[in-house]
Amino acid sequence: MTPFVADFGTLDLAAASQDLSLVLVNFGEAAIEIRGVTASVPGVEAKVKPIEAGRRWEVKLTLTGKMPKGRIDAQIQIETTSTQQPQLQVPLRGTVS
Repeated sequence: MTPFVADFGTLDLAAASQDLSLVLVNFGEAAIEIRGVTASVPGVEAKVKPIEAGRRWEVKLTLTGKMPKGRIDAQIQIETTSTQQPQLQVPLRGTVS
């Protein structure tokens, strides 16, 4: 996963939502699929866009005004069809003002 930590810094989400993109790359021999993406904090929406089938995806996170104000130290969980790593967790950090 690039970046390894989804750090959005300080944002004011009262005016508009903000987008943050991550790239997931499968270096394994077998192709995999992404089953879903969830966040441990409300107000995060995720969309997965395949770049190279079974190998590379863009995970676009939209941070909305539904996120709680203050310091965020949460997790993004990515569910895959991989037998070796069916779940991948990425830290989500920042401050909502």
